[in-house]
Formats: sequence, C-alpha cells, structure tokens
Amino acid sequence: MNGGPILRVSADLRRVSELDAGHRRLWAELQTGSGLLKDAFFSYDFAAAVANLKEDVRVAVLSKGTEVVGYLPFEQNGGVGTAVGSLVSEAHGAIVRPDAIWDAEHVIRQAGLSEWNFVCAPADQTPLRKWRFCEDDFPYVCLKDGIEGLRADMGQRGSRTLSQTYRKMRKLERERGSLRFEFQARDRDAVLECLMAWKSAHLLRIGVADPFAFPWIRKLARNLGAHASPSLTGVLSALYLGDELLAAHLGLKGFDTLNCWYPAYNPDPAFSGYSPGQILLVKMLEAANGNGIVRYHFGRGPEPYKARLRNGGYAIMEGSVNTKPLPRLVRKTSFQVREFADNSPILALPLRCIRRGKQIYALRQIET
Repeated sequence: MNGGPILRVSADLRRVSELDAGHRRLWAELQTGSGLLKDAFFSYDFAAAVANLKEDVRVAVLSKGTEVVGYLPFEQNGGVGTAVGSLVSEAHGAIVRPDAIWDAEHVIRQAGLSEWNFVCAPADQTPLRKWRFCEDDFPYVCLKDGIEGLRADMGQRGSRTLSQTYRKMRKLERERGSLRFEFQARDRDAVLECLMAWKSAHLLRIGVADPFAFPWIRKLARNLGAHASPSLTGVLSALYLGDELLAAHLGLKGFDTLNCWYPAYNPDPAFSGYSPGQILLVKMLEAANGNGIVRYHFGRGPEPYKARLRNGGYAIMEGSVNTKPLPRLVRKTSFQVREFADNSPILALPLRCIRRGKQIYALRQIET
C-alpha cells in the first residue's frame, strides 16, 4: 500500500446528525467522482432519512491526519455492520476520495465492528475486492442523447422493445381513452398510497416479504418521496388513463441519475395486455433529459425488462469484511450454499419459503 494516504477512522464514530455542513458538502463532492456513487442511495440525505427512523445508523469518518477523505455509513447490530437501510437500499459502499488507499479490515476495526457485509458495492472499490464472494451486474440506461438516441441504439441492436411499447400505447389510447403522464404526480399522497397497496399485493402473490407492511418503511417512502436536494430528490411518477391510475413509480434522483426503486401497476386484468408498467417506464425515459437525468439505474436483478432496455452497466460485488477467519468462512460457505440452491430446480422452492420466513422475521425484529 504505497503511493497514497492510508485512511484512519476518526476516534469516535458519528451519528449522521452530528455531521455539519462542511461534512455534508464534502460527502456530496465525493459522490460526483463516480457514476454509481451518484445514486441517491449513497447520499448523506438517504443515510439521514434512515437514521431519523432507526437508532443503529452510524458513520465512520475516514481521514488522513486532520484531512477528511471519506465516509462509511452503516447500520450496527452488535459487532456486525450492514448497509444503511439494507432492506430497501439498492446500492452501498464507502464514499471516499478515489485516489486514497485504505485498508477495509483496519477501517471496520476502528469503527468498532468485527464484520461488515455488503451485497451491492462498486467493484472499483479496490480495498473491498479481496473480501468479495462474487461480482454481479448493475444495469442502467444511458440517456445522454435522449430517448431518440436510445431508440437509435436499440435499433442498431435489433431490439424492438421501444417500438412494441409505443404500439401498445397507441392501441390503449385507441381502445380505452387518452393517457396522461406526470413525471411528478400532483396528487402525491393518493398516488403513493395506491402504489404501496399494489406493491404489497404483488409481493404477497409471488411469495416475497412485504416491506410496506411495516410502518417505518412506509414512513421512509413518504419522507423520501417528498424530499428535494441535489443529491436526493424523490420522484413519484404516475400514468393515468383518463382519471384512472394505471401505473406509478417512486424513485430517487441523485444528481443526474434516477434509480428504479418501487414501480407498481394497476392489477386489473383488463389492462395487463397493454403493459402499463412498461409504458410508464418509457414515459419516464422520455422525460429524463427535461428533468436533468442522463442515467436511469435499474439496479441488481435479472428481470427481463432490464435486459431489453439497458445499454450499460456497472460491476458490483457481494462479500464480507471480517476480522475473524472462522466467521468469514461460515459466511462464505453460507453464500456458496445459497448460490447452489438458487440454481437447483429441486431446492429453489423450499429455499424461497425459508428466505421469506427469514425476511419476515428480520422485518419484525427491526420494527420492534
């Protein structure tokens, strides 16, 4: 580790609320140095919003001497650290000066942790690479040339997704009435309540624990949806057929990026053939440049619509920084077993049931 500063965690950890305006400015400046770090989940404002609802959020302030060069926010459960808002966060990691050299194990020791687990950290954070279990993909849509640039790019790739969506859009208006799109919904409370109800029902149908069943997550969604700052602005978009809500999406805008956080669509079977969720997404992509957005983050996951629309991606990592060899071995073995089971047609269903039970238990523990 030669040629750069070795970072040291400040002697006492901070609560998010203890960081002054100077820290908040530096945090935001450090975010602008990387495409993925611009995502609102890396922002001070996201950490602060979660900290307002949970008592276990801390920030390790990284420094060389008296010079602050970065931050590592985390939730602390005993000696184990996880991402801030890990149940609802799509990305996380250190927000640190790119030319700094730091030792991840030393940092978590100084933060009072024996273990720090990450599932969606940027793969270019070199100090975490020796601790990774696997790398994955974080797809996005680059919109620097607007929707027409995306259309041309998709045409060159032989993708018909946009043309098919526009065809369904015209068919819907011809058969059912006019569409109305609001990038920022005017009736925010009603749209958000409807979105959460639709999302809860959908998660129940597919056997996934519903985060909106727990008041703190519902409150976080309301708070972030109404928040506005350069590093985090809530964007609640809505698609209507006449006066009837067809689809809605709650995302978080960070600088010039917008992430796909909570999309939901009207479950009425009469609308399913028109793909209202896909139409809403295309409407959001159309409106991106006019609202200062040049990149739309889909986040981790294999959903087919991401593969059809994406034109770029970041490498991300999952792993665990651990100061004790045995717990790290247990953690890595657990990960390998999970990966094997996920790819096994025999074990996939019972594993999903077990995982749902664990999710429900974890959410209840947080709520109490």
